Amino acid sequence: VIIVDRQVDLLSVLATQKTYEGLISEIFTITNSHCDLDSEIVAVGEDRNKKLPPKVKYPLNSDDDTFRDLRDLPISHVGRALQ
Repeated sequence: VIIVDRQVDLLSVLATQKTYEGLISEIFTITNSHCDLDSEIVAVGEDRNKKLPPKVKYPLNSDDDTFRDLRDLPISHVGRALQ
């Protein structure tokens, strides 16, 4: 175990994760493979007219083909993979 005092290592606090899943985790906070999202983000088509709760639990696991393919990619490669 290596313990580094923050007075010595000031830059590691500024480091961010560089994978698709890592950035989702930092922005929306993944908890138990679910993400709490605003219902406006995930509502599409007919769902926009329905009364939805303010937050929706969105599963992030290998059942979602897009998430499975992108989760470990560096964020710089995600655009090409989606194209």
